[in-house]
Amino acid sequence: RGGAAPVCDGSNAPSPDGSTPTAVTRGGGSGEETARAFGRRADGQLLVAGTYYGDDAIFAGNPLPYGAGPNEGVDVFVAAYGPSGTPTWAIGLTGDDLQHPAALTVDGSNHAFVAGYFMGTIDTSPALVGDTSLAADALDGFVVKLDPGGAVAWQRRFGGPANEVALGVATDSNGDVLVVGVGKLDSNIFPAAPPTVTTQFGCGDHQVTLDEGFVFTVKLSGSDGSCLWDRFDAVETGFANYWNWTNGAAVAVTPDDHVLVVGGASGSTNNFGQGPLDAFGGSDIFVLETDADGHYLWASSYGDTESQAADRVAVDPCGDLVLSGWFHGSVTIGTKGATDPANDPNDPKAFVAKLSRVGTPATAASAMWVRAFVDVGQVTIESLAVGADADVLLGGTLLSRLGSVGVDFGDGAVAPPPGPDGTNYREDGFLARYRGDGSARWSRRFGTVAAEAIRGAVFGDPGTSYAAGWFEAPYDFGTGTTRTPNGRDAFLLRVAP
Repeated sequence: RGGAAPVCDGSNAPSPDGSTPTAVTRGGGSGEETARAFGRRADGQLLVAGTYYGDDAIFAGNPLPYGAGPNEGVDVFVAAYGPSGTPTWAIGLTGDDLQHPAALTVDGSNHAFVAGYFMGTIDTSPALVGDTSLAADALDGFVVKLDPGGAVAWQRRFGGPANEVALGVATDSNGDVLVVGVGKLDSNIFPAAPPTVTTQFGCGDHQVTLDEGFVFTVKLSGSDGSCLWDRFDAVETGFANYWNWTNGAAVAVTPDDHVLVVGGASGSTNNFGQGPLDAFGGSDIFVLETDADGHYLWASSYGDTESQAADRVAVDPCGDLVLSGWFHGSVTIGTKGATDPANDPNDPKAFVAKLSRVGTPATAASAMWVRAFVDVGQVTIESLAVGADADVLLGGTLLSRLGSVGVDFGDGAVAPPPGPDGTNYREDGFLARYRGDGSARWSRRFGTVAAEAIRGAVFGDPGTSYAAGWFEAPYDFGTGTTRTPNGRDAFLLRVAP
């Protein structure tokens, strides 16, 4: 870290109040279109990845292809927009079954990488000559690289006879790409499976044991997608298949190109190669750090007698890590923690925390602060971003229950749910921004009695943020202009001073 040391507590960056929605762009057709992942390129272009169902989806003015097959489900779109929401380009990745994006990132040269999972086949670029499809053995992961104009540069599949999903993607300073995912050969889903099977993530075979969960981490060359290294770690995340998993996983890269993997694990046998992690409760948070070549540096678990897990991670300019996830009852990270006063056993609540990496790799990271978000109902952080000023931006979804009074995000603006719709509430979206020391700048709830969700949030120019998600009823998002969806449509929102 040459030059002046960065300041990451928020004291050096009094950001302007950027909590005013200023523009909305809608995309979709008469079917169901939902934004699922979001990124911003160095040139200011905004990239949205999501799903669409139906043969009339239109993004950036382009009708998208729709897959065919007896099991045809949702297809994947990736669309680019200018900073003001002007559409630039869009592509559709189709198949004969299920395709789903889980994460999106960009490199310093404005290439995009989309990771996710699929069943059957997925055609990653119908416009290219030759066979560009991937075929899954079961539920498999994928990553696709797109050039700045949206053309597919290369694609890779992860998996074998077990079920595997790619859930996180990040790039390093060389433009190489890291992908993390989870998998399992579950005897309830594969009753005729042998005791072991062979799976592949790019660099060679790995043996999967029946009913043993695992986390995989892969580093690919950014230029051609060739495998540089991969890891296979026996960790029980609760994943079984598309319809049944408890914990996710995410990946980030530090300023010195170390790799951070986070998630949630249960049981006492979880091991990243240096002995079992401590087990505290039903599900614990884990953090793994490797060097740039995938070699183990340290791993640690965090928790208490309740259940908690991380599923988002980012790194601030000082090299410290910010993670978010869910918990029941309480969340504990070292000496820091928070509780749900109602101790709701049904609906998970959300947390965000900052961990210092000072002293690593000799010792595990320690918590600097933890914030929890609770209400009567479910609180979910769907997106986590850290800015150049170390500010933290959260985007997510609130599913309130009767008796809800709203979520206190720490800025004094507690917005109750707008409903209910009959006897039940529907989803609302939220954005919340914090300084690097965890103190709140602002928050905003978006919602009607119908359903709205925010699934991605990124920083723009100073004081500006962007969000992407979906909505189902006419709504003005606070801009003064009502947008009307055609069924369930994706949206892109600009929030600025």
